[in-house]
Amino acid sequence: MRRLFLISGLLLFSCTACFLSGSSHSTSDNTTPEVTLSKFQCIPGTSQMISSVLLEPQGKGLASKRGYSSNIHNYSFFDQSQETVTFTKLLPTNDYVIKQIIQLTEAGVPNAQLKKSGAIEQGEFSCKESPVIKWLLYLVVNQDTNDDEQLDPTDIPTLAMSDVSGQNYTELIPGIQNILNIIMKDSQQLMVIYRKDNQYHFSMIDLLQREVTLTEEIPL
Repeated sequence: MRRLFLISGLLLFSCTACFLSGSSHSTSDNTTPEVTLSKFQCIPGTSQMISSVLLEPQGKGLASKRGYSSNIHNYSFFDQSQETVTFTKLLPTNDYVIKQIIQLTEAGVPNAQLKKSGAIEQGEFSCKESPVIKWLLYLVVNQDTNDDEQLDPTDIPTLAMSDVSGQNYTELIPGIQNILNIIMKDSQQLMVIYRKDNQYHFSMIDLLQREVTLTEEIPL
């Protein structure tokens, strides 16, 4: 009888431990990141305001599995000249990571975004007098290219664009390892020189139609 009681007690303890372990796992998996906004800033030469959408991870679980971090995952826009304020999101969800945003005028990339080496820096936003920004380019991580089961800045991004209001988001060139140059051929045609699959290419982009019209490999 004493032996039977001991076995029953062990089974009860084991089942209780399983239940507690399962409950802890479930809570962790349901953890979602906190969504925060940065301060809204002016897009130079326009009435548009822009804010970064950040995701702050809350412990482990779903957040870490999905690759959420305090990187930029989206942008929020509104037009301060309109009586009715309407906020617009660049992307429908916050699942992707935006590695870089590049401002573009009719003359090309503003000098403030160019390093001495020719590399293009992250665009700064200011209400001060400056060239009028016409379009925005983005390097967006939307695929897990290194198979680590998360989206983060270590993945290879896609070049995308939108209007200065965040409308008409369009993905243009996937798999860009790095951009060497962005050159305006005229007020509508943009040439991008970049590295993809360890080869060098250039693409011509029609900014008004938001499409790539030509892509060729650069012979070395």
